[in-house]
Amino acid sequence: MKIAVVGSFENSLNKLYKEIKQKEQQKNISIDLVLICGNLQAFRNKNDLKCVDCVEGWKNLGDFNEYFSGKRKATHLTLVIGGQEEASNYLKTLPYGGWIAPNIYYMGYSNVIRYNGLRIGGLSGMNDKLFDHLYKTDIVKAGYFERLPFDQRDRRSVCYTRYLDVYRMLQVKNGVDIMFTFDWPLDVLGDKQSTIQCQRKLPFAFQNGDLFNDLGNEMYKNVLDQVMPKHWFAGKVKLNLNKTYRHNLSTVTEFHSLNKYDPKRENCQIFDIDHDPTNKTGLQYDAEWLAILKATDQYVSIEREPTNQPPESHIFVESSLKSELEADIRKVLKEKLNINRNFAISAPLMCFGIDRNPARTKNYVNPQTSQFCKSLKLTDPNKLILNATKHHSEDDAKKYYGLLNGWISKIVCSHPSK
Repeated sequence: MKIAVVGSFENSLNKLYKEIKQKEQQKNISIDLVLICGNLQAFRNKNDLKCVDCVEGWKNLGDFNEYFSGKRKATHLTLVIGGQEEASNYLKTLPYGGWIAPNIYYMGYSNVIRYNGLRIGGLSGMNDKLFDHLYKTDIVKAGYFERLPFDQRDRRSVCYTRYLDVYRMLQVKNGVDIMFTFDWPLDVLGDKQSTIQCQRKLPFAFQNGDLFNDLGNEMYKNVLDQVMPKHWFAGKVKLNLNKTYRHNLSTVTEFHSLNKYDPKRENCQIFDIDHDPTNKTGLQYDAEWLAILKATDQYVSIEREPTNQPPESHIFVESSLKSELEADIRKVLKEKLNINRNFAISAPLMCFGIDRNPARTKNYVNPQTSQFCKSLKLTDPNKLILNATKHHSEDDAKKYYGLLNGWISKIVCSHPSK
């Protein structure tokens, strides 16, 4: 399977898909899948720029809004994870993943899915030790407490990887073909020679001595060592680099660092990943992953300091419980694990470009998440926030959609087609 992968992205979808088409023509190949390793910046309109943690002068609407509105459609199925400069107010409505535009699938906070049999894992967010030090807090152990309106700290912390999402990934036992993240795993280069080589290419990262280990995410190191994916792609460090990470004599992970996407140069790299070419099952949920979500749902919280924390990383969900839950899930879904293409423009955005909350002060749920949580009886943290803040945005949205549909019906009825 041929997969196009790009690093830290920053919202240039038009040029990305143009570049992919050119590569297909030049090499006489067909790209099956696109992976974006963070910072897609899914701004639906300029109001979403109020929610990104970025220097004001660097904020740029980009072209994602054209794909969200339906003006354009992604030419290739595209999977995305979150980075450190995102439209977090939008992405947080899909904590378990979902379509953020037609043919563009966001993996959520953490996820494992399958595409034509290929098992793909993704972890969104990053870990900034400096932020923890300045604000004297441990965000990774926090719940999903951020809610609109975001203050300066919220805009930063909402992009943090939570320990719960890493703990869930550590439960995966049946092998993963691809893992993609924004952060590098800690110490992924593994030897002094590679570190020196990296230091020469990235002198800014070593201004205060050997800070190499600070570039990696310590929690991801556990995922690397325990899950042992065949390939790991990461986009934070602006460097093209390939390294074989050896777990033992027979097991390795091919680690690939992708440079920051720059529309002025060729950026996407093409990787040929082994898989069964006869498998045409498309995009599917992973039954083991859904069982893991069920087994750990009790730890979902919107508190800054949750009292019910996930266990230590070496303590695993009992395999018998996971197997039982997996069997229940298959029964509930009637073995239909295919991911529905159920993207819909959701509140506060409406058709005709109407924005009901331009100030970005209200919180909303996403119909995709509501449907997913209802079918599997999972907790939607956004619904918890709505109940806590008493914004009742869900009811407001339903009421508004009803009024809007009634208004449209009147227009259609008063102007019958000839």
